[in-house]
Parts: sequence; C-alpha cells; structure tokens
Amino acid sequence: MANNNHLGRVTAINTDSTGGGIAGSTSVRNVGGNGLIVRPASVNSTTASGQAATAGDNTIFSSASGAIYVYAYSLSHVATIRNTCRFVSGSTTSEMWRTWLQSQSSAASSGVSVMADHEVLAVSPPNYLFRTSTGDALVMNTVSSGVNYGIAAWRE
Repeated sequence: MANNNHLGRVTAINTDSTGGGIAGSTSVRNVGGNGLIVRPASVNSTTASGQAATAGDNTIFSSASGAIYVYAYSLSHVATIRNTCRFVSGSTTSEMWRTWLQSQSSAASSGVSVMADHEVLAVSPPNYLFRTSTGDALVMNTVSSGVNYGIAAWRE
C-alpha cells in the first residue's frame, strides 16, 4: 500500500515480490497463478434501542435469511431486585448470552433514591459477541419489564 499524502488517499499496488502484476480473480488456478482477495472493510450494521415492555420475550431484531451477529450492547435497569437478561436465538431454548442487572439503593436526605445498573460491552465488527442461528430472530428475555437496551448488530 502506498500513501498519497497530499490528497489523503490510499492506493493499492497490485504487484508481487518480483514486481509483476497480480491478476485479481475469484477462481482458483491449477498451476502457478497469483490472486488478489478483497474483503469488505465494513459490515452492514443495524441498531435497535428501546425498553422491554414486558417480562419474558422481547424481539429486538426480526428473523432474517442469515444469522444476526451482535457486536455491541448496552443495558440498564432501575430496580433493586435482580433482573436476569438472556439473549436467545428465536426461542427461549436457544440461549446465547446471559447477564443480570441489579441497582443499588442509597438513602438521601430527601428519601431513598435508586441508581440505575448499567452494562456495556462491545467489540469491533466483523468480530461479534454472540450470534443467532440462521433464520432466527434476536430475542431478549427478561425477568421483569423496564430494561433499557441499545443493540448493534450485523446480518450475514
């Protein structure tokens, strides 16, 4: 790769170690060929955010023809009881990820206040934390309603 500094562009130089050109191809040659494999630099990302309206299953992303790859999530909940959050692939029998949220209460001069518990986890795509089975929806199953969520994912 050569950097064209005056314009801020990057130019790919398609030569092998002998200075000869590299033929780009999607097929495999049987003898003595060179090839250039190009992979997309980014993924087709989508996000969802909201609040779990009910305890139990809450569909975050509807089913797709391929798998759904979650690479970031943010969860928060304001309750002093433990709330288990499970991410499942289409149904509650296919658990992919489990965490729990529980807020701390603190006595203040004006009464008791409850501080939200918050959990954030992320990796850079195309890496992912967990994925659904092919064709399944991404569902968040919670013990109680009121869990705020933000989810970033990409689809296959």
